[in-house]
Amino acid sequence: VSRGTFFNYYSEKSALMAELGNGMTATFLERLDAARELDAPTVERLAALFAGSASRLLERRELSRAVLLETVARRSNLDDRRSHTASLHAGMERLLRDGIEAGDVRADIPVSLLAELASGAYVEVLVSWLVADDYPLAERLQMAAEVLGAALAPQAAEADRRRASTRARKPRVSRRQRAPKR
Repeated sequence: VSRGTFFNYYSEKSALMAELGNGMTATFLERLDAARELDAPTVERLAALFAGSASRLLERRELSRAVLLETVARRSNLDDRRSHTASLHAGMERLLRDGIEAGDVRADIPVSLLAELASGAYVEVLVSWLVADDYPLAERLQMAAEVLGAALAPQAAEADRRRASTRARKPRVSRRQRAPKR
């Protein structure tokens, strides 16, 4: 394709990168929906999604970084950013809602917030990879899935309730009251 023909489709590099970013997001959401079909607990579905994402990003490291930089860091059109964020949250919410129905994701916190937190963890790991050349993307996404799995588990909800109950029974003591007298 000649350069002139190419720019009939894309007026500038940022338009091309935005289109590639939209494709990358669409692929991630397709993979997210595919992860929902796995016969596995939600934490394993999340780990598989994150591992597959790391693998695809690392296959074409430089292109992936350039597209992610445009998509995540430089997307200045607020409507585009809202749409991108909403689609990511909605996809994650579907996965987590499946987990709530299966009983392996806590139901005491709104699923929309859980989806925001899971999406935010994923995106933050990607941003960290963008800014550090030696960032261990696959390992960090695996760890993020493990941490999210622990936080999303119904047992985490029960532990939170026990801590809250214990706090409610203990009188609060300020640091000043705890400090030894001199």
